[in-house]
Amino acid sequence: MTVRAEQLPVQVRGCRSRSGPLTYGQAYIWNSIRSQALEDQHNFHMNIALPPHSTPADVRHALSVLLSAHESLRATLRPEPSGPPSQVVAGDGELPLTVVESDHPGPAALAELRELVTGQGFDHYREWPIRVGVLCSGRRAHWLVLMLSHLASDASGARILRRHLLSVLDGAPDADGIDLSCRQPLEQAAHERSPDGARGARRALDYWRHQLQEVPVFDRPAVEPGQPRFWQGLLESPGLGRAAPALAERAGISTYSVLTAAVALVLGRLAGRDRYCLAVMCSNRHTPTLRDSVMNLPQRVPLTVDLTGSFTDIARRAHTAALNGYRFGMYDPAAARALISSVGEQRGGVLDFATTFNALKPLWRDEEQAGRPPASASSFHWIRKTATDIERLRFADYFAPDRIALYADTSYYPLTEIESCLRDVERTVVQAEVA
Repeated sequence: MTVRAEQLPVQVRGCRSRSGPLTYGQAYIWNSIRSQALEDQHNFHMNIALPPHSTPADVRHALSVLLSAHESLRATLRPEPSGPPSQVVAGDGELPLTVVESDHPGPAALAELRELVTGQGFDHYREWPIRVGVLCSGRRAHWLVLMLSHLASDASGARILRRHLLSVLDGAPDADGIDLSCRQPLEQAAHERSPDGARGARRALDYWRHQLQEVPVFDRPAVEPGQPRFWQGLLESPGLGRAAPALAERAGISTYSVLTAAVALVLGRLAGRDRYCLAVMCSNRHTPTLRDSVMNLPQRVPLTVDLTGSFTDIARRAHTAALNGYRFGMYDPAAARALISSVGEQRGGVLDFATTFNALKPLWRDEEQAGRPPASASSFHWIRKTATDIERLRFADYFAPDRIALYADTSYYPLTEIESCLRDVERTVVQAEVA
């Protein structure tokens, strides 16, 4: 039972106040948000169990430390006369902390707090891209609910924030080994516009141009769409969860590469091709200057997979292609979109380059899934239906590797095909593991 709910300020004072352009990563995700009203898909939500000794005052202090350390959490957007907006980092300000006091701080009260914190999208022009709430009982703070805009961070950055928060609450002097000198967004934006950054972006677009030569014009016939148009199905597969890591260990590659190969093989067969080009997400955190940055950094990179030979051969080629592609993960997203459009126009249509495979590791599964009995058989169910999206086809590896999802435009991919594609990925990996 909730006793009371109130908002208390988390104050930030004396930090740097500055402004400048968006980074490539911010511009990439901003295009998704503003063009298709997809913000609900680009926000991160975490329920964080707090150390037993935590008080509401401790939580406010820890949040103030985080806000001071990570400028992406204090950034709002400013419209510009032409082109994308710029960002303004506040040096001072307050973040409201929603405090729910309950004499039963269990799942029901936590769900109530989460609804209060995550009830509506961000106003990026007026609101900092973070919302927080704490569930308390007496002087004890039990749970923190945190909502982040994808403009501020990505999944890796969200985990860094969680580590930083818990280290402050535990009194750790070194922020749990987090390098707080890593680049902030405006420093990253300046690097991208420097001679070195510009050369890297040009090389990335050269790589894109080469990969797009493998992509044919989209020629799938339109069908009667579902209502609403875009559906996402999720396959929970214990067999996939066992087989993919086993195959990866045997082949000396990553589990992600095994799943990438399976997705490419299933879609390639569906399209009647022996080579298939899809996009994967590059974290862009492979340099010391960005390793512990909280800002949103990932961008997608194209890779072409040769689908001939054994599945192990295909998976190893997918792994090599991904490692090569990750060298070209930073580029102007508007220039990449223009390049895709230009190549399509030269070919007389729209390129069939609308498949992205993205590994989404859990942000809170260790806590919320605790005590859940393991599934004994695979099961399929729908997890999202919406009228708007930006890609015709998107695979996502949720909670790698035992939950895999497919988001599809039912104007071209019938509802039955969504489940069958997921089942084919499962079957491909499981059969390859026992072969």
